[in-house]
Amino acid sequence: AYSHNVHPTVGGIATYCNTLCAALTDAGEELSLLAPGGGAKRDCHYPLVAMPVDLASDQISLAGYGEAIRLLRATLRRLRPDVLWCCNVDALYVLALASVDVAVAVTVHGSEIVKSFGRKELLPMIRARLIGRALARADRIIAVSRYTHTIIQRHLPQVTEKIDVVHNGVATFSGDAVRLPR
Repeated sequence: AYSHNVHPTVGGIATYCNTLCAALTDAGEELSLLAPGGGAKRDCHYPLVAMPVDLASDQISLAGYGEAIRLLRATLRRLRPDVLWCCNVDALYVLALASVDVAVAVTVHGSEIVKSFGRKELLPMIRARLIGRALARADRIIAVSRYTHTIIQRHLPQVTEKIDVVHNGVATFSGDAVRLPR
């Protein structure tokens, strides 16, 4: 799993990421989380691959994204996962710019799409292009609401078949392993 925002940070994405990682680990799945660590004590019961804390914000510099891409590639080479799960928009930007040879699942929140797609300003247009590229690369897309599904479908109809809706706050793992196609 890959996130720029993780437990114990308070917030929807951090909580969602921690809950799903904990459920997968409790169910016997091997899981590591690439996320901001910086030596801070974490009370999670899954391995945390620490990113430098300055890569933990949605205000990362271009050089920071380059470093995040390098770190992601190095981590994937070392861990050799079956699936890479990107659970927030910064992870999608890195995925759009990095070439990875692993099945990819991404979680998309409505605010990520609304802030970027359909806007005429340069930065939102760049963000929309990167998000579109990441979602086109993904094997599965997890929209956290019907609203998010509708927005993705409107702006990126070519990825519609890959979208599943899993609402935040709903148990996302039943104990049966879910495998993504390679």
